[in-house]
Formats: sequence, C-alpha cells, structure tokens
Amino acid sequence: MCGGACGDVYESPSLAQKYPHVAGLSTVGQSVEGRQLWVMRIARDPDRKSLGKPKFGYVGNMHGNEAVSRQVLVCLLARYGEEERITELVNGTDVCIVPGMSPDGFERSTEGDCSGDHSGRNNAKNKDLSGGFPDQFDKSNVDPADIPEVMEVMRWIQEMGFVLSGGLHGGTLVASYPFDDSASHEQEGHYSPSADDGLFRQLALVYRECRIIRQVVFLRNFIIEQETCSQ
Repeated sequence: MCGGACGDVYESPSLAQKYPHVAGLSTVGQSVEGRQLWVMRIARDPDRKSLGKPKFGYVGNMHGNEAVSRQVLVCLLARYGEEERITELVNGTDVCIVPGMSPDGFERSTEGDCSGDHSGRNNAKNKDLSGGFPDQFDKSNVDPADIPEVMEVMRWIQEMGFVLSGGLHGGTLVASYPFDDSASHEQEGHYSPSADDGLFRQLALVYRECRIIRQVVFLRNFIIEQETCSQ
C-alpha cells in the first residue's frame, strides 16, 4: 500500500462524531464485498442545506493501494479553526468527499507495496475502477455488476450537481483533465479540449505551482534539519 497505513479511522463514523460542527456522514452504497462507501460532507452546519455555496466533490482511494488521498479528509477536519485557508474553504464551500471508493482493495493492500502486486489496486472482482467510467467517446465495456462502486459513485455525482469534482490518486505527480482520448483514439499528437478547457488548464497550472513551492519548502526544511543534527 503506497503511502503507509491509514487505518479504519478515515472512514469510521467516529470521525464525524469527533467533528460534528463541520462533518456529516452518509453512504452512497456498498462495495462488492458489502463495505460501505462513506461520504463525508464537510461544511459549517453540515446538517443544513448550504444555500449559495458552491458544491465540490472529491473521490479518494479509487485504487485500493493508493491510500494517501484518504488523508485529505482528516486534514480538512483536524485543521479547521487552526489554519486560516482551510477554515475559509470549509466556511465558504460545501465539500463532499468519498475517502475510500475501493474499500475492498484497500483491505487487501499491503503497507509499503507501491507496485500493487498484492491485488490491492483493483476491487474484489479484480476490476480497475478508474476504467469503469465511460468516457466522452466510448461507453464502458465493463459489466456494471462487477463495479458497483463505480455505479454508485456515478449516481451520487449526478444527483449532487457539483460545480467541480475530482479524483485524488497516489503515485506520479500529475493533474489530468478532460479529455484524455479522442474519437479516433489516437495515442499521440491529438489534443481533445473540453468546453471548459481554459478552466481545467488554469486549475492544473495552479496545482502544479503550489506543489513545486511545497516541495521546495520541504527540501529546505529537510536540509536545515540535517545540518542541525550534524552539528
């Protein structure tokens, strides 16, 4: 499992009980093996409708062995009221997160295994959930009965009407946006922009720049720490 152990706390109802002022828990359905697909709504007064606030949806752990994305939920909850940016985000938006879309794969994953050799990447039917979503040009060729997680999450997204949504993965640092295919399925040399291409490109650029800054800060702090320890 790349990213280390997360534990059941990241999907447990006890997490919502710990932060009742900003967290509400529900479920969109069940996995192949009957585990709940929890949804955590993070907003001020989570039990009320948020009129006039934009809705954002995030899906994490679509691949069972990519566990780091589950951390985002905890950061938004634990740092509310402590970090100004996170507090503003929670107060001004209506955020819904599915922290673990592949709970069956997560249970089969092995801590420290980033290659997925222990089948943790796929669901209990050995299906890659990211390949179960239809794209702009072709329908999915996967039997819906083999990917109940995908079907439930798709229904949930359509019902919620998010202004923006995204999936959080682990591994290579990349921001992927529509469309990553073409009608002719050309592998190279063909760009397929969506109607919101300008927005997606800007969001990807901001994400990249923020990551670069954070990596530089992390490296600087690491060097300072090493120099301090060697003295």
